[in-house]
Amino acid sequence: MKPNIKKIIINLLILVVPFIILIAIYPLLPDQIYTGRHLFRSSYMGKQYVFLLGFIPYLIYWKRNRQGR
Repeated sequence: MKPNIKKIIINLLILVVPFIILIAIYPLLPDQIYTGRHLFRSSYMGKQYVFLLGFIPYLIYWKRNRQGR
């Protein structure tokens, strides 16, 4: 069975483009990023964890595609 080239390209773009954007803004981010306020303290995370957010668009796209089948 021949894979659909258009679908493969769309999958790769949705996976790669967010990471390109994150690489571009990474030097502009502060060392610690504010993530929220808890009961007795504020919460911060290192800027290197921002790359985990790059997977979110692909996961949403993948989940919607699987529901459409």
